[in-house]
Amino acid sequence: ETASVQALLGNPIDSKPHLPALTGFRTNAAQSRIVLSALWALGPRSPLTGERYEREDLTEEIQPDGTLADVTPRILASEPDQCRGWAANRMLVPEADLRGPMAGLLINRPLERLVEERVFLSSHALDDGIANALARDDRVAFLEGRQRRLEGVVKDFLERMAGAGLEDTPPLEAFEFDDLDAVRDDAFD
Repeated sequence: ETASVQALLGNPIDSKPHLPALTGFRTNAAQSRIVLSALWALGPRSPLTGERYEREDLTEEIQPDGTLADVTPRILASEPDQCRGWAANRMLVPEADLRGPMAGLLINRPLERLVEERVFLSSHALDDGIANALARDDRVAFLEGRQRRLEGVVKDFLERMAGAGLEDTPPLEAFEFDDLDAVRDDAFD
């Protein structure tokens, strides 16, 4: 066990993890699933009620015949050409009745949403500035702003999950504090 830990420590984790691509988003690609994991870690909330989704909500939507594409609807029905396939145009929303584009629910707050707008937006890697760009129908500014926000969210998630910046010293059992050939001063004669 100690040798395994030492081998892992011999190849230190980069202090800056490699971020997955946020372009070419496909729910069946490993890099996109890292992005989805980071979004899930934010504790996404329902665009209708503002209630936080539970793990059961997600598993019910993707089992047995569903896919992750079913729980990641587009925000905009179609992206500008330079933003095609960006992760910024997807939201993690495991609700069967919310399969269409999400822009309307982000622009016009539903009366049933019983949570502060700031809390709801941050649960989906959004903020007021990004939402305002969407309300102005500035699709490029919206997607670029959310893409930058997603980069930060994914970076923080990877650093937290990889334990970047944490101490990487070997366990105490690996250190030899005594020279076995020397006479110990606490030994019985």
